[in-house]
Amino acid sequence: MLEQLTNRDYRRIAICVLISIISLIIVQNYFTEVFPEASINMDITKDEAHIIAEKFLANRGHDVEGYMHAHRFGYENDAKEFLEFELPADSAGTILNNTNSYYWENRWFIPEKEEEYFVKISTTGNIAEFDHTINEDAVGDSLSKEKAIYIAEFFLVGSLDIDINNWELVESKLEKQKNRWDHRLEWKEKSFNINESTHRITILVQGRNVDYYKEWIKVPDTWQRKYEKLRSKNDLLGMIGGFGFILTIFLIFIMIFVRSRKNDIRWKTALIYSVIAGVLMILMRLNELPLQMYGFDNKDSFSSFVTQVILIHCILIPLGIGLFFSVLIAGSEPIYRDQYPHHISFRHILTADGIRSRSFFNSAVIGISLTFATFAFQTIYYLVANNLGAWSPRDVPNLDRYATYIPWVGVLLGGFIPAVMEESISRMFSIPFLQKYTKSTIFAVLISSIIWGLGHAGYPAQPFYIRVIEVSAMGIFISWIFIRYGILATLIWHFSVDAVYSAMILLRSSNAYYFTTGAVCAGLVILPLIYAIVAYRKNGGFISSNHLVNALDTEIVEEKTETKELIDKTKISDSYNPLNPNRVKLGLGLGIIGILLFYYVSVFEKPNETIYNFAYLDKNRNEAIEIAREYLIKRGFNLEGYRSVANAENWLDDSGNSGKQNIEVAYIMEYGGKDTLRKFLSEDILGSIGWKVRFFKPETKKEYKVYMLAKRDEPGHPHFVEILSDTASLPFISQAKALSLVREFAANTDIDLSNMDITEEEIREKDNRTDYHFTFNGNVDHKGSIAEAKIFYNIDVHGNHIGSIDGGLKLPEVWKRDFKQSTLYGNLHMFSLVLIFILLGMLGIRYLLQLIKDNQPNWKFVLSFAGVILLVSLFETLNTANLLNNYGTEKPLNIFIFQSISNYIIGGIFLSIMIGVLVLAIQLAWPIFFSAFNKMNRKIYLKDAFISMACSFGLFSIYAGINNLLTIYHPHFIETSAFSVYLINSYFPFLSILFYDILEDGIMAMLLIVGLMYVYNRLIAVKRFTKYIVLSIMAIPFVLPAEPEALYLFVNIIWFLSLLLLIRYFWRFNPLSFLLGTFGFFSLPTIINKLFSIHDPSYRIQIISALFCFGLFSLEELRDLNPERSLSSFTSTSSFTK
Repeated sequence: MLEQLTNRDYRRIAICVLISIISLIIVQNYFTEVFPEASINMDITKDEAHIIAEKFLANRGHDVEGYMHAHRFGYENDAKEFLEFELPADSAGTILNNTNSYYWENRWFIPEKEEEYFVKISTTGNIAEFDHTINEDAVGDSLSKEKAIYIAEFFLVGSLDIDINNWELVESKLEKQKNRWDHRLEWKEKSFNINESTHRITILVQGRNVDYYKEWIKVPDTWQRKYEKLRSKNDLLGMIGGFGFILTIFLIFIMIFVRSRKNDIRWKTALIYSVIAGVLMILMRLNELPLQMYGFDNKDSFSSFVTQVILIHCILIPLGIGLFFSVLIAGSEPIYRDQYPHHISFRHILTADGIRSRSFFNSAVIGISLTFATFAFQTIYYLVANNLGAWSPRDVPNLDRYATYIPWVGVLLGGFIPAVMEESISRMFSIPFLQKYTKSTIFAVLISSIIWGLGHAGYPAQPFYIRVIEVSAMGIFISWIFIRYGILATLIWHFSVDAVYSAMILLRSSNAYYFTTGAVCAGLVILPLIYAIVAYRKNGGFISSNHLVNALDTEIVEEKTETKELIDKTKISDSYNPLNPNRVKLGLGLGIIGILLFYYVSVFEKPNETIYNFAYLDKNRNEAIEIAREYLIKRGFNLEGYRSVANAENWLDDSGNSGKQNIEVAYIMEYGGKDTLRKFLSEDILGSIGWKVRFFKPETKKEYKVYMLAKRDEPGHPHFVEILSDTASLPFISQAKALSLVREFAANTDIDLSNMDITEEEIREKDNRTDYHFTFNGNVDHKGSIAEAKIFYNIDVHGNHIGSIDGGLKLPEVWKRDFKQSTLYGNLHMFSLVLIFILLGMLGIRYLLQLIKDNQPNWKFVLSFAGVILLVSLFETLNTANLLNNYGTEKPLNIFIFQSISNYIIGGIFLSIMIGVLVLAIQLAWPIFFSAFNKMNRKIYLKDAFISMACSFGLFSIYAGINNLLTIYHPHFIETSAFSVYLINSYFPFLSILFYDILEDGIMAMLLIVGLMYVYNRLIAVKRFTKYIVLSIMAIPFVLPAEPEALYLFVNIIWFLSLLLLIRYFWRFNPLSFLLGTFGFFSLPTIINKLFSIHDPSYRIQIISALFCFGLFSLEELRDLNPERSLSSFTSTSSFTK
């Protein structure tokens, strides 16, 4: 039956048209006034800038033939925000154009070659910046400062036509390279002073060549701190909104689990939207390849770069986006279907019948008219707000869109992603969910709209709540449209608004292709509307939507699922046979052998090689603070009113170095071997473990940081840093006096400047003082020299006193580039790890949903378990977190503390959810697992469990012993991140061991292993692969080393085979063996390592106390064992699984 447009429909159309016309008039007259683009004098195109840049390089004698070229648009954002905040927008725009603050960036490079060129051409055709990067060992002249200034001024006058008389030299720096001298010079314009900002020029003369030039505006640090303080309130509201979004997503996951039991998830619909999102993301990433090339690290090969783009940007990121979208649709669609039975169902809105329905026509008309109305509303809102003092930086057009292959792809992505994501979360799920469980539509609309508004608080608009009010108010009206007309109207509206904003740069282009494609993509929703109108005219009416509404969408789409018999078959067995005597003897024997080997290597071998006999802390936090305080007071600093915080740090930590070891340790091992490394550590030439002590005042820039080695009674390598405002006033001394002050300071400390040369001298003219910087590098006779690496010290003089000192080992640039080079193997290794974990996670979730359908979970137990983990996690976070260590003094302290605690809570929630899901999965896949922990039942398993723990610790000890022996006799790799300082930073190490090492790490490992066992069972039962192929695939993340070294592979294989041996022959179907076994294999070795690594008596006592309590508990449990107890008395219906 066909439906005709009614009089009511015609009235609605008329109203929508009228609203659109009025909105268009408002936008046409006031939009550019309210939302003016930055006043950019676009005198040249990017192609013209390319030509100008090449000509500039050619005139300077640089040939870029054979170089790869990349380009993009850029601007000085800090200067832009400062000037627009302090001045009228037009005045700010004029200054920004006159100071070349908008520019086209050009880069020429050759992969795996250090030399490259950067040239920024301003939009007015001037040189904004030039950088010629060369090797630090390149040969050149060693000019005096005066000759370097002459060369620089000649360049400014001759090449850039700058009147040098209008500029004043304020900073100079001499850097003595191996084969030349470099001079960095900085001028400021005499007549430019806008609210303490200065217009500057920086030039670098390398040898006798000008190889760097930049024109820029220096923003006063006082303003930057004031602006960051304002922005902190935006961040605070944004965090609250983010917490609301995370909670909503958590509820969406719960909805998926609940509705899976009814087989009521429209996975096909979710998959369609996830595929669209993934494909758009792939297209966008490929489309942005020219922009990504600009950020290409030229120490890597181009094939490595392409591999990263394909594996990460075109596979992993789109896969993650697609999975996220499938979750949003799968979880929000069921409750939308339940609460709005008369709306057209979500899975039918874009079908052929759906598009030809009257419901679609009305929704499209409303959605398109809302697009016009939204622009009008925003125009009026900010017209009023601006008159009342609101501020936001001017928009800069996204000119980078012109640098992509297909500019309009970004319009589609910019419309689709936020539209589907935000409408799914904030409308399709939040409103019906809150309506259902609060019984209040008003409450549902207000809460969902406010959370949506808070999510937009991060924009740099002031006052900080301005965008929250705007978006929340708009959300309330959109929510009414959603309730009245359904999700389609709001999807069309949201897509259209974001697509128009994304296409704005194309729509303003005079190029016919850009304008046409931008208009088509922004108005894409008009195409199905036209189709609906044509079908209506052709057929004489719309298709009835009665059969498409939610009330009739009761069809359960049967998916191909395994039979219940197969699911039951692949559950982990409930039967258990105790370990036979031979296996008991083998387990105890392996345990004893492993412990003896571990002891032998630790006592007789390890001190001869590794760094940990030098890397220990024998000072606790309070002692470190007092030592640092006395040191600063002795140096004449006034610490009255300052707060203090101390944090232990591993300065050789390599955990963030893509699996590679610490770079200094690697160099020493390569060129000096283990004896040289031992010398560097024992003589404190290279720092390892120590305390960082900080003294600060909230909202005050001036602060002090003191670094001290763990073994010292006074600050050691490096020493301390004084942070001052640029406007701080101090007495003046000459450069010669400053150098004398530095040498006097070194003579009174343990800093040996003999056999060291001054390689850097810098003068920094501040507003009310003059600062000096000196760098000392060791020569070939210095004890800290090794091959081409030299020990160095950086010492700053602030006014008339020593302001900071740090030091380290300066490594050759060529060697550093080779060491940090990304390899094809490294990219494939990382990709395989992430991909396999994603696939295993997807399989695990799929099997879990199937288990939920066929079994009744004990939700109370799961939620209680997750709640305990949340409390444990929060307590442990507060126990180990030094909040004030990361506090930025530019923002209010109370805001920072609130944000930090909120982050900890969110992190704890994620951890508890992860563990809760694993508990749920194991409860269903191994029904008796948690019942085995009852006091009555655990005695059946406990004896074997303790034997398994001893065997597990023994096997790990064998692995650790082999690993240490390889480190000793093949010392190519020393893992310096193995020394964890988190325990030292905790207030109660005893509780850290209990919570982190045992409860969190141990339980997580146990649950993951059991979960992988079930996934393995399902794979070899459902898929016709051999179990060895499946096992090999699952082994990849555990076996493949970060570096393609046979020894690393060998050690990892030993570790993995040890784990398989334990699971297959000792842990088997004993739940307590999994608990104590993972404790013995994962947690106990870590605890013992910490016991020997920490030398503070109070810490050691707490660790020993933790182990002692565990030992007492174990003895008590073993004493109560009844060997005659029969397995037949096992009770599988305990309170854990009822």
